[in-house]
Amino acid sequence: MSLQLYSASAGSGKTYTLTVEYIKLALHAYESRGYFRRILAVTFTTKAAEEMRSRIIEFLSGIAVVDSLPLSDQSTYREIIASIQEDFTKENIHVSDAELIKRAQHTQQQILQDYGLFSVMTIDAFVQRLSSTFIEELNLPSQFEVLLDSNQLIDQLLDQLLDKVNQYGDPIITNLIVDFAKSEVGDGRSWNLLRQNLHDFLKICLNEDYYKIKKDMDPLRIADFLQIEQQISSNMQETNATLIRLANQFLEVLSNAQIAGDMLAYGKNSCAGYFSKIVSNGEFEEHKLSYLRTGVSTGVWTSKSQADEIKRQVEAVAGHLTTIGQEFVDLYDAESPRYFLFRLIKKDLKKIALLASITEELHQFQDENAAVSISEFSKRLYDVIANDPVPFIYEKLGDRYNHILIDEFQDTSMLQWQNFMPLLEHAVSQGKKNLIVGDAKQSIYKFRGGEVGLISSLKSEDNSFIEQKLQDNAFDLERFYYLKENRILNNLESNYRSAHEIVQFNNDFFGWISANPALQSLSGLVSPTYGVDLAQIPRVSPQKFSGKVDVQVYKKPLADNHVELEAEWMLSRILELIDHEIQAGFQYKDIAILTRKNKQSKFLAIQLKERNIPVISSDSLLVHYAKVVGFLISFMRLKTQAQDEFRYKELLFQYADLCQEPLDTAILAVEHAKHIDFYALAITYFTDLGFVFQKDESHVVAWVYGLVSTFNLTSYSVEIEYLFKLLDVINDFVLQKSDNFVAFLTYYDSNKATFSIASPESDNAITITSIHRSKGLEYPVVISPFVSWTHQPKSEQIWFDLKPFHFEPLRLNENVALNYYYGKVTPSELVPFDSLAIQQRSEYDSVFLDSLNMLYVAFTRPKQHLHILLAVPNLEAHPMTKGAFQKSLGQVVLDYCQSNPDFISVIPDFVQDKVLIDYYILQNADQFLKYSHTEKASNSKSFVLSTQIQDEVDFRIQSNKEDLYTSSQSKRERGERVHAILSKIPDYEYYSLHKKRVLHQIDDETVGLLDSLMSNKAIKSYFEPKELLFSERDILCPDGSIIRPDRVIKQGEDVIIIDFKTGKVEEKHKSQLENYKKYLFELGHKSVKAVLIYIETQIIESV
Repeated sequence: MSLQLYSASAGSGKTYTLTVEYIKLALHAYESRGYFRRILAVTFTTKAAEEMRSRIIEFLSGIAVVDSLPLSDQSTYREIIASIQEDFTKENIHVSDAELIKRAQHTQQQILQDYGLFSVMTIDAFVQRLSSTFIEELNLPSQFEVLLDSNQLIDQLLDQLLDKVNQYGDPIITNLIVDFAKSEVGDGRSWNLLRQNLHDFLKICLNEDYYKIKKDMDPLRIADFLQIEQQISSNMQETNATLIRLANQFLEVLSNAQIAGDMLAYGKNSCAGYFSKIVSNGEFEEHKLSYLRTGVSTGVWTSKSQADEIKRQVEAVAGHLTTIGQEFVDLYDAESPRYFLFRLIKKDLKKIALLASITEELHQFQDENAAVSISEFSKRLYDVIANDPVPFIYEKLGDRYNHILIDEFQDTSMLQWQNFMPLLEHAVSQGKKNLIVGDAKQSIYKFRGGEVGLISSLKSEDNSFIEQKLQDNAFDLERFYYLKENRILNNLESNYRSAHEIVQFNNDFFGWISANPALQSLSGLVSPTYGVDLAQIPRVSPQKFSGKVDVQVYKKPLADNHVELEAEWMLSRILELIDHEIQAGFQYKDIAILTRKNKQSKFLAIQLKERNIPVISSDSLLVHYAKVVGFLISFMRLKTQAQDEFRYKELLFQYADLCQEPLDTAILAVEHAKHIDFYALAITYFTDLGFVFQKDESHVVAWVYGLVSTFNLTSYSVEIEYLFKLLDVINDFVLQKSDNFVAFLTYYDSNKATFSIASPESDNAITITSIHRSKGLEYPVVISPFVSWTHQPKSEQIWFDLKPFHFEPLRLNENVALNYYYGKVTPSELVPFDSLAIQQRSEYDSVFLDSLNMLYVAFTRPKQHLHILLAVPNLEAHPMTKGAFQKSLGQVVLDYCQSNPDFISVIPDFVQDKVLIDYYILQNADQFLKYSHTEKASNSKSFVLSTQIQDEVDFRIQSNKEDLYTSSQSKRERGERVHAILSKIPDYEYYSLHKKRVLHQIDDETVGLLDSLMSNKAIKSYFEPKELLFSERDILCPDGSIIRPDRVIKQGEDVIIIDFKTGKVEEKHKSQLENYKKYLFELGHKSVKAVLIYIETQIIESV
């Protein structure tokens, strides 16, 4: 067998293909517990993993019952059966339909029985599971907590770092943070966002890129960075001082000869002007030195038109000028590139020192808290396998998995790939089938470490990219070459999603890009990504639905507020397009607006909501968006800040908003506010309105559920999902962290941007989302506004490798040096250094491809209609404005529109303002055919939700035994069952009211025994209402022992212990109760009695 590499363009049925391939493998061989256990399938996101799992179960279920399905529903599963048989036949394996159906039935049952061994998961989940198996080998704590939230982790580390400043006055850390703040302000960032900027920067220490250089950075302490900074400064000062001295000498020669600077060639622009400027500033500047070089090379320092007397005057000192000038040029050429590079390094060196500090805090935090960041597992795993040709961890695991399936391979990081290569190598070497599925055109997660070059390297014959990435590990390179030798290339060339016109447009547009020399020059990755496996074959019949692609171009007027004008124009066009598509028969839920930036999504969502257009956006799905959540959180804030009048008023406003009623402002007026308990005031206010509050004020979950019950918050059905999500968050926090109100509010405020509900499919609302979030989704109509994002780097930063240069000022000793620096990729100071320029060029290539891929993902989402909106700057606009557009994908789209005169068209009637607009139709069907919806049948059920927290546990009995309640039970077993039920009954009224809930699962003899006991007046007297103190509760005794009475009641002044027994009367039972009496007496109960009740015989013994 081999490694099958599938190129899966948008809409090509990737998930279907993966699912069918999984099923083929699962049904291929027999194992008693299921061959599915031998298959590992990994993907990028939890959602994708869930989708694959559900699709596998769905297909297996369909195959298992295919014969009983209506003929109209059989086709999909018959096709899968035929595909499986076709593959098996190639291996000379012949399996009948009946046999495959039988295997599917068994496999489905085995998966459901051993679901934990159903290995379809994210890459992170697999690595984490693997790490938990090899704790000792990976140097993990025996019991550790996995830190999933990197933002929360960095916040904690940042707090620790700032404590060193605030509590201990650490002068070094203080200076580093002050320098960081100055640097941020110098770069134009807000002083008010200092903590957030510091947080974002320090988060770098968790990235894979930092891990790759960590072994070079770890030896460096903060003092080392400061020492290197001093060495750099000394070197720069020496170079600068020499050049300034030479400039002074040049100017002195002129001065002594009474020659003004403008007497030299080029007048005021002569080299004397440059020398005067740098002497005045005290630092030389980057300069081409063209006029100085001309003077040095020719020995002529005046222009031909200069007066003869001045020429003679200058000629007299020309030799001196040439000598000094030559020395300046030589030194400048030799030292200035390094000088300006050192200036770049020095600028951010203290930031890197902060990284070293936060890394120390991270190690300390993980050690002290036995906690491991989710990002740490892959790194520790690679540390173990990196230098082992046959990693022992995978050697142990090798017998477990015969087949590896990797989905969304274009989003895989280099480290993840390095960790998977040994596992794949083993499986391939055993002759097993393995799959990798991906599409380089849909790689848009560069910011998360996704390495698009991986899939391109596996497909192409060019190994330069992978050799550069894996050059430090020969084993990795060897594994890569082996896998590449055994890979078989496949291309899923069909498109089952979109209309013919949409597919054809994307084929044409991106084909035009891949063949455009000017665009190819912007990135070396364009050709290998879009030059192969691009064209798709549309499989949607033209009789099913039609497609259209059009572009509206706004020619912005020359105005200071051109940004606001563009936003207003985009909004107007979007509103027109929505109205036009609704009139054409589409629904709101058929329309999606995809933007590059979140702030654009937010702007459009707000504007559409204000116009009462239903919207689903990333913000609208956040839990804190819901009014019911706002009310609960406001109530909790007031509880923790009872003296805060603002919190009191906030709560009342939230309640009025929730009820959609006007607030009586008179109740907001409070006298002597400083001395008022506003929480108590709020309770009084709501009590006067008729609300009854539950008593539990100390436990978060009970208190919140009490409010839900008191205000009947589950009745707000529109927001029920938000409420349930909040309750889940609260329950998880209390279970894992703390039952503390303040702690929860702190956690909630830090993470509320991550708490969201799933997009409700039933809502008829327009989707407004980012292109990133739309990946993998499809919509009948897509509107893509603001198509003018740049394809060039702006603020991107990377780690530059300084090792090739052996700069002495960067070295502390033979073993310790600054081998990397973290900086922006745009500075021209990097160009003179070949290896840095290569890294810079590589980043430019990646940024361009990432931006282009965003366009591809957006343009391949629609099934029918794609509307593109872009704005071009005015011809008289500032050169920088026009230059920015020329380096954007808006220019690329515009150039394509203008490449074919047939594209230009008449502006449609539904566009109201036709001024300053160009309109292009890039694809259009002859006849409009709308996509026909297949509405899912609603299977909803109404039910009453109770938020009342039970004081008593239900008296249902749980057991692991099969066939628990059968008539064959022995008396002993039945007695034990009754014993368990009796311990859970608070009183006989409760029993009478609730016993029907268990009658259906208890045999008649047991029911009879229960009824007989509860009908016995003597026994019933111990089940009077309101007498129960507690039941089945552990009591820690002074000697350290624990007792657990079945039931303790209070009748008058007497505390009575009741213990239920099965079997015959024994003396030891009385001894046990004597002990119970003694301990309850020691607990402060003055009169303690005890009773033994024998269940089968109903004998009552007083003790």
